Amino acid sequence: MQKKILVIGIGAAVAASLALVPTVMAKQTPRTERGHTIKLVERTNLTSIDLGAPGPSAGDQFAGDNRLFDQTGNTQVGNGRGLCVQVGESATVLYCTATLQLPDGDIAVQGVIDSSESDFTLSITGGTDKYRGVQGQLVGAQVDATTLSLSVELSKSAGRE
Repeated sequence: MQKKILVIGIGAAVAASLALVPTVMAKQTPRTERGHTIKLVERTNLTSIDLGAPGPSAGDQFAGDNRLFDQTGNTQVGNGRGLCVQVGESATVLYCTATLQLPDGDIAVQGVIDSSESDFTLSITGGTDKYRGVQGQLVGAQVDATTLSLSVELSKSAGRE
């Protein structure tokens, strides 16, 4: 089953038909502040699971176990793991959930993407450790068949006081 893939990793994340799902900063400040953005490069490793009728159909799944790199793409800073499920009759519409596993904690993302598009946006739904309580969005762009550029846009203060 061939599909255009956007990964997200994450966020996670992961995501598109799937090649979803990024690049992170090696060191973060003790708190992640409102308006903070983490830039990532994601290299995807996807597995497709063809359920139901042969070929693209509702319920087909795409699992990603991806590597996350800093924005230069040279230093691995984490992993992006996620799952996308084809929804409806369109072979390009996917519902995706992903987790970006970074040195200072995890960031969870989810949303609906159209894998026929090269860009996608997912909601940040939460996080752990330094990213506990975060909100925002993950904006991704397909660079090539196995690489995504990710911008993790945090819009709420996170971290422990």
